[in-house]
Amino acid sequence: GLIWGAVAIGLLWEPLGVLARWVRPLIADPRRAPWIATVVAVACWSAAFALVRDRIPGGDEPHYLVITQSLLGDGDLRIENNHKQGDYLPYFHGVLRPDFLQRGADRQIYSIHSPGISMVILPAFAAAGYLGAVATVIACAALASALAWTTAWMLTASIGGAWTGWAGVCVSAPFFLHSFTIYPDGTGALLTIVGIWLIVHFENRRDVSRLTLFGVGVALAALPWLHTRFALIAGSIGLVVVGRLMTRPGARARIAVFLGVPAVSAVAWFGYFWMIWGRLDPSAPYGGSTNTAVANIWRGATGLLIDQQFGLIANAPVLAIAVAGWLSLVRHKPRLAIELLGITAPYFIAAASYAMWWGGVSAPARFLVVILPVAAVPMSWWWRQRTSLAWRALTILLVLLSAALTLARVSVAGGRLLYNSRDGFDLVLDWASRSADLSLAFPSVHRGTTMSAIADGAVWVAAGLGLAAMAYGLSTKVSRRAEPVWTVMAGASAVAVMFATSAVWARQSGPVVTPSRSQVAALGAWQPSWQTTRFSLRPFRALAEEEFMRRFAIASTDRDVRSTTDSVLLAASLLPAADYEIVTEASARMSGAIAATAGRSDQPIERWRLDGRSPGFGGVLLPLPIPVQSVTIRGDIEAVASAPELTLRVKGLRSRGLAGGRSALRAARYGRVRVFFVDDRAFMEPTGFWTRAEDSTTVVIDADEDARTMGLTVVLRTGLVATTVEIVSGAWSRQLAMPAQQTQRLVLPPPPAGQDAWVVTLRTGAGFRPFDQDPANQDVRNLGVWVEVR
Repeated sequence: GLIWGAVAIGLLWEPLGVLARWVRPLIADPRRAPWIATVVAVACWSAAFALVRDRIPGGDEPHYLVITQSLLGDGDLRIENNHKQGDYLPYFHGVLRPDFLQRGADRQIYSIHSPGISMVILPAFAAAGYLGAVATVIACAALASALAWTTAWMLTASIGGAWTGWAGVCVSAPFFLHSFTIYPDGTGALLTIVGIWLIVHFENRRDVSRLTLFGVGVALAALPWLHTRFALIAGSIGLVVVGRLMTRPGARARIAVFLGVPAVSAVAWFGYFWMIWGRLDPSAPYGGSTNTAVANIWRGATGLLIDQQFGLIANAPVLAIAVAGWLSLVRHKPRLAIELLGITAPYFIAAASYAMWWGGVSAPARFLVVILPVAAVPMSWWWRQRTSLAWRALTILLVLLSAALTLARVSVAGGRLLYNSRDGFDLVLDWASRSADLSLAFPSVHRGTTMSAIADGAVWVAAGLGLAAMAYGLSTKVSRRAEPVWTVMAGASAVAVMFATSAVWARQSGPVVTPSRSQVAALGAWQPSWQTTRFSLRPFRALAEEEFMRRFAIASTDRDVRSTTDSVLLAASLLPAADYEIVTEASARMSGAIAATAGRSDQPIERWRLDGRSPGFGGVLLPLPIPVQSVTIRGDIEAVASAPELTLRVKGLRSRGLAGGRSALRAARYGRVRVFFVDDRAFMEPTGFWTRAEDSTTVVIDADEDARTMGLTVVLRTGLVATTVEIVSGAWSRQLAMPAQQTQRLVLPPPPAGQDAWVVTLRTGAGFRPFDQDPANQDVRNLGVWVEVR
């Protein structure tokens, strides 16, 4: 897709040029352009937030929000009562435990997280809740992007350079994905670029007022309050600014104005740790240990740069241009280049020394987001210095590639690719190709050793140097037409990627081709109604639909699902809607019992006894009415001993498009029916499920043939408060006003024509929390109505 996209740009170069000539007057005015950059950034980040809304807040985000709620509700930073009361439930629907390592001197629980970002979002949170907090961090990140544009323009006086620096930062996955999440890093980036802006002012031999110095001092003073590690950035920028001021008239007075607020803030900052933990030590919240060590730097630095899941350049290749731009700055503006290195390198080393350098549950390179706007400066300088069409084509290709990687994370399945686990296999790479294991072609610190990651990264560096050599060679050729230059660079980029991928694959011991995952993808894409022609290539002949379907034999698609003591016989992800037959290739008779679970659930949706079945047994059916995120089949001791692995064969396809094409996150069997949950707005339990109060949830119900003909009974029961319930299934609907602790029985009509399962949406009004009725009950869920399906 990326290759054909690049080809399309070449083919459409002339109309794109007409569009560019129309847009250029709007974006070429340096007084107007930063505001346009702000509007574009806010629009993009807001749209991305809407796409991934069901997956955030996550990681540490809720903990920062709880601190805000404690400040608003209690006027303090003690968070234990806020967690016990479930104050976080309006925006986080799990159970959130206090995140702390060391109790305060008063034996109260204080969050391990700094309160700075919690205070920044406080006014908007008070006015509009979680959405207000998100709007605040988006506004801060957008201002950082606008100031990055302005700073790049000040240095280069190049409109193209300023936009290149802006785009390189703002479309990169690390900055983009932290622009709408409640972390201190995006807001810290705004304060960082304020300091860089002042340094570039000095580089251009411009003077600034004392009020400006005072304002920059305030910005730097706020950095440590956002996160302890940001103190290093504030100190580095402060030293550079003081060094610049010492060569100017009235240096002492101006330095005093600049450092006045930071000095007071530093005293207050250390006092904060003294008042709460009784120690003048920023590591006090961590129990005195920050899990940092010099021994971690080598691995952390490698991971922060090139790890496929969490690395900066691996997830935003355009930022490699910042390195090249900095090397050019060394030649032309050595003092500025050294100052930028002096600001970023100490912080980078400090972040790399942290044992958890990847930042936990968060988007890639979270710890580097705070210094990312600095990259706009060397990137803009690169654009200004490299005026040939080849170099600029290569730069644009890297911008487009970085934007594509970011777009995939936010647009696929509501943000399913947003956060990685530390398994060494990036979700975007797994999604990009179902036929071959792309993740094995990219460096991973978590999957292997640091040296193996560096070796894999060296192959990609070699491919990049080959592209640079191609661009250099083309730059020596005078060409007035951009199309051939673009075509050559796009083709060379594709060849470079293929070379690096093949070279790294050759170093791997595991299988590269993934037939089971490829079959799952093919089955999910197959539409028999219009894909009516099927061929076998070896031997070449036409295939009937039934014969084609029999060729699907899906083994485990997940990696490393079996161990010597594991009960997993099959684990497959993203299975399409179909009726599957479970078979085995074992040579002995099958015995024991097996059970299937779907998604994030321990409740089986099917169980089977297999005693006495012959080798290659069949007739054991697993019907899936909608796609499911994952299916796991486990066996007891006898089953594991007699069947090393199971295989799914397709018996028939099910209706496509149920529940709007969404997939089930989990499922449960209740008697003769199986209920598939497509969202997190219901609470599944062994005999039924609760809806979430003041919200709606959608489930897909699958039952036997008799129930599809006769109808299905649904029993609703309210809890401790009266509520309203609306239940919708196809064209049928009911609206109920139910008193407290009332039971209502409804019969759903058969599914609409063309559907073989019920799609049911329940909308619930007021609810209750068991904790409110009995503080000894730790259940803080906001429950609406209890549902049983019979």
